[in-house]
Amino acid sequence: MSNKPFCSVASLIFLICIAASVVHGQNQTIIGLGGGISKATGDGSEFWKMGFNINGELFQRVSENVLIGGRLTYNRWNPDEEALENEVRNEFPGFSDLIFDISGSLSIIEVIPTLRLVSSVDREQQVQLFVQMGAGYYNLRSAGQVTVSYMGKSVTQSMDASESDFGFDFGAGIIVGGAGHTRVSVYPMYSIVLTEGESTKYFVINLGITFGG
Repeated sequence: MSNKPFCSVASLIFLICIAASVVHGQNQTIIGLGGGISKATGDGSEFWKMGFNINGELFQRVSENVLIGGRLTYNRWNPDEEALENEVRNEFPGFSDLIFDISGSLSIIEVIPTLRLVSSVDREQQVQLFVQMGAGYYNLRSAGQVTVSYMGKSVTQSMDASESDFGFDFGAGIIVGGAGHTRVSVYPMYSIVLTEGESTKYFVINLGITFGG
């Protein structure tokens, strides 16, 4: 499924957020770097191993409790070869002598304009809770190769495909550290990408470091 108009708007909003940060000055700008572990959910998720992501984020504080900005994230998962092999053997029990060699990956790049709402737990703002939500551009690329061998003969099938789709994410988390200093954030996120047919869904737990703001 292609959603180029949505993706173009999302990218434009993200660039506007960056420009606004420069205009308003660094004292109101928050820059973050992080990464995390991820798990695919939904139909077919059992055939993917635990994945990972790396991300960068940029927010502009528009009020004490409201931030606007965006996130750029790279996600990656590898196939669970054992689960895939067992599925094939269950479907074709008469071919127990088949030998499989499976490799590949699924990667997703996100460009997501995001709204973050922050609330302080203490007066010194050393601990803050937040919720955030965003919607934007997801580029998915899947690549793989399967070789099946039987009685000395083998057949190899390869695939490499990519698509761009619209999607959204939401989550909540905690920030520890004083304002204007380096701070640590921990936050789970759930993403839903509106791919053709069954939507692509995954859950991520992020650990990040933020500067400024």
